[in-house]
This record gives sequence, structure tokens and C-alpha cells, in this order.
Amino acid sequence: ATGSGALLIHGFTGTPAEMRPLGEALAAAGVTAVCPLLPGMGEQIDRLGETNASAWLEAVRAAWEPIAADFDRCVLVGFSLGGALALRLAAERPPDRLILLAPFLR
Repeated sequence: ATGSGALLIHGFTGTPAEMRPLGEALAAAGVTAVCPLLPGMGEQIDRLGETNASAWLEAVRAAWEPIAADFDRCVLVGFSLGGALALRLAAERPPDRLILLAPFLR
């Protein structure tokens, strides 16, 4: 594994679009960045009431595993709710860098 990879996690009721400018800046710097859509968000917003923190955590775990396995340097970036999810994920499988943007902590 070589290079740097980043998992960007968007906020509550948000979408990956809110993380796109950061992802593009990281890509321009040579960092592979991904930002999955959390369950119950975006086009699935009508199903938000059917999802919970466990579903969101499972989704970010699934996105984090290949990044943690495939890159030498791994970064977690979480915005709002994504910050809370990033903290949980970092406790399980620590990144090389953890960046929290306006993290939701409760």
C-alpha cells in the first residue's frame, strides 16, 4: 500500500456534496478521498426515521476498511455528525490523522 487516503464523513441530513470542495482540494494534493452517502440521507431522506447511529457507523466502517488497508497514510475527516462518527471509528481503528469540523458530540 502506498500514498494517502482519506475518508470524509458528511453531516446530519447532508450529502457528500458538502464535502466535495475539501475532497477536491485533497485530490489536488495527491490524497485519494472518498465520501459515502450515509444511510437515510440525501435521496433517502424519507427513510431517515428508519436509520440510526448503528447504521451510520456500519456504513463508515465499510468505507474506512479499504482506505486503512490500501494506503500508507490514512486520514479521517468528519463534519458535524460525521465528526462524532469519525471519533467512534478512530477509537476502533486509529487513523494517522483525525480532523473534526464542527463536530457533533452528543
